[in-house]
Order: sequence, then C-alpha cells, then structure tokens
Amino acid sequence: MFSFAKKSLWQLPPPSEPPIPQQEPVDEELCPDYNSASFYPAYPGKVLAETNNADDARHEKEIERHITQQNPEHRGRVILRTCVDDVEVTSPEGKHMCLVYEPIREPIWILQRRFVDRKIPLPIAKAYIYFLLAGLDYLHSECKVIHSDLKLGNILMSFENENILTNFIKRQQQMQYKVDGKSSRTIYRCHNDFSALDGRDIKNMVPKIADFGLATRLNNPEAQDEIVGNQLGIYPIQPDFYRAPEVILGCGWDFKADIWNFGVLLWNILGSKELFQQVHNADGKYNAKSHLAEMIALLGPPPKALLAKTKTMAKLNWPQPIANDTGKIYNNA
Repeated sequence: MFSFAKKSLWQLPPPSEPPIPQQEPVDEELCPDYNSASFYPAYPGKVLAETNNADDARHEKEIERHITQQNPEHRGRVILRTCVDDVEVTSPEGKHMCLVYEPIREPIWILQRRFVDRKIPLPIAKAYIYFLLAGLDYLHSECKVIHSDLKLGNILMSFENENILTNFIKRQQQMQYKVDGKSSRTIYRCHNDFSALDGRDIKNMVPKIADFGLATRLNNPEAQDEIVGNQLGIYPIQPDFYRAPEVILGCGWDFKADIWNFGVLLWNILGSKELFQQVHNADGKYNAKSHLAEMIALLGPPPKALLAKTKTMAKLNWPQPIANDTGKIYNNA
C-alpha cells in the first residue's frame, strides 16, 4: 500500500530561527509525567519504518480491524475512523507499533472555536449528532463493541475539500522547534490549524468517531447479568464527566453506557459546557458521591433494580486490579 523509503514526502521549509526558548514547554512536554523516552523522535516529512505484521498489532489495531470486517453497507460504518496500516519504529526503549490513518482536519473542539461563543450552529450540530448516532449504532449493533471513551477530543472532523491539505503543504510554514536539554532531541511545535474554513464547502465536513484504544468487545462476556441475562463489562470506564451511573455504582455496563456518555457529551457539543459541574473535588480528584448527587438532583434516585445489581456484581473481580487517585489498589467494585 505504501512505499517506505526514508526520504522527504515534500520539500520542507528550513526551521525557524531562533528556536523556542528552552524553558517554554512544547506540546508533549505539557503532558503529566512527561518522559522524552516515551516519545518517538519523528522528523517532519520523513517516513518512519517498514510495515509491521498484523499479528503483532495491539489492542486498538485488533478492535479497528474487527470494525472494518463487519457490515460495510451500514450507513454508520464511514463515521468510525479506523487505521489503514501500521508501522514499526525502533527507539532506545524498544520497538513500537504506530497506526497509520488518513489525514483529518481537526477535533470538534477546535471547530467549536470557529463559531461565536464556541457554539456550532444548531442545524449543523443536529446533522453531526445524527451522523454520530449512526456510527454508534454500527459500533454497537454490528460490531458488538463499546467505545467507552467518547469525548470532544475523540470526535474528529474531515476536510471540507481536498484543497485544504494541499494548500497547507504549499504554504510551507516554518517549523518552530527547541532542543531538549536532557535528551538533545529536537521537539517541534505541532501545526493543528489548517486555516479558516471554506464556507462554500462546510456541508462536506463529517464527524468521525476516533480512538478505540479503550474500546471493548462485549460478545466475549466478562460477566453475566443474573437479572436479565445480558453480557456485561465490570471494570471502571469512561471520562470523569461522562461516566454512566451503572459504571459508578459497579452494576456492570453494556452499550447503554456509551449512549449515556454521548447524551452528556451533547451538552458540550450544543452548549460548549459540562452538564455535571461537581465531578471533581477541590484537589481536582474525581468525586463519585458528588457526581451521583448531581445526577439525582437532575433525574431523581436510581432505579431499585440498578441498585440491586451492585451487591451481585461486587462479588466479581475485575480482569486487572486498579489503583485509585491515592494509590490504593482495588480488585472489584
């Protein structure tokens, strides 16, 4: 599919001068617990490595391959962004697999910034919601997969026309960079703005659900719901703000947890704000009791049947122990 020669894909502009100041954090350096050894030193315009054997693929590769092998006629298939290939790179820390994807314009949170008050016009937002629901329907009904990590950063927007990326390359913006004082490696500032939207073709932009690294297939059950006989997952999932009540209570979860996640996320998409405001305590740590209290204030108490599952599911251990924010290890809910 690809020709992997170590040469420039296009003529790159020379680096900007002077470099970014040493004391200024750049991109990955802003990540918590940043360690330069954990990042592969890719250079702009260079192809990374030879193709990798699919048998060595990681969990995300396997999930995405499974997704591509289901019903191609389903209208929601095109809404799921899956890799087209994978490559293996070698670093001082060993060999690593990198997934290859088609280029995409930006996450939906950057798109929001292009509109007044960061609010996507309602007719456009409604169309995006329809597309995303079709994608989730395919993921759940055809693939039997739960995403479990739906958030603004994992909804990516396609280009409105094919000239956007071509023109971006032709502009040959200078690459700002700095040299890491510890590892002596070059760190480039990323370019995630492909210029203003082309309003004539905005109708061509389509949202894509991305990042299946935390996705789970539920057709291989970890637990059996003794009340209704459904296949359930039992370990903690989902971003803090979007965590479903059955996940918080440890009742076991299935595809409906994704729907809750998406429903809460709609407040971000439509109103550019969180539905639940009291999810973290004063130290920024997740607070399940406060989160549940907000749910009850809005929706009333949880159904008794849901609470009854808690005791049953608490007897089952998670596949792997999990540490909380204080470092305490837990084996079940």
